[in-house]
Amino acid sequence: MLEDCYNCLCKNGLENTSMRQLAEACGTTTGNFYSNYFKNRDEIIVEATEYCMSKVEQDFMMYAPKTIDEVEKYLREMPKITAKLHGEKYRIMYQVYTSPKYLEYGKNSLTALF
Repeated sequence: MLEDCYNCLCKNGLENTSMRQLAEACGTTTGNFYSNYFKNRDEIIVEATEYCMSKVEQDFMMYAPKTIDEVEKYLREMPKITAKLHGEKYRIMYQVYTSPKYLEYGKNSLTALF
């Protein structure tokens, strides 16, 4: 469900995505969304972004170098791999985590990564 929400945000943009569009992307109604899953639109945005960021992190770790000799190759190839797997999703991640409204969530997510 979080990935469906995130994909909907990517398709329509952060400011142009309505609750109805998010609910429809998940195959449910807006009322069901509010009563069973999320308190508000901000919660959906934050949770969906955190979920997708965790998937990006998993990809980084899956390709992480096992030896010092693999580090250079990793640094050279990982941007291409990440762009191929998640390129379209980065725009929304940056919008969310640099928006004054969500900035604190972005700081917390980055702190968790490091």
